[in-house]
Amino acid sequence: MNFKPSLEEIAQKLRAMVHAVGEIIYGMTVYEMVRDLRKGRAHREHLFILITMGDLLGVPILPPYYACGCCPTPCPRSRPGATACCASAT
Repeated sequence: MNFKPSLEEIAQKLRAMVHAVGEIIYGMTVYEMVRDLRKGRAHREHLFILITMGDLLGVPILPPYYACGCCPTPCPRSRPGATACCASAT
């Protein structure tokens, strides 16, 4: 009984070998960078969800903008040459 593989079987085994070599090269060169990028992305996504949904859960990650003093308040100038808004208004 003489078994000769057909041309399709040889081509299929060759494709499998080329795929295996490609996976080995990928694992030796790029895999660690891709894994670190995916971890970083997942970390940023979790942080974004915590910041956006934290207020609903009661986690005060970012204080309201008016508590930071970022909200502009109108202050009358006491003298014409004063540059500081409320600090030197005496």
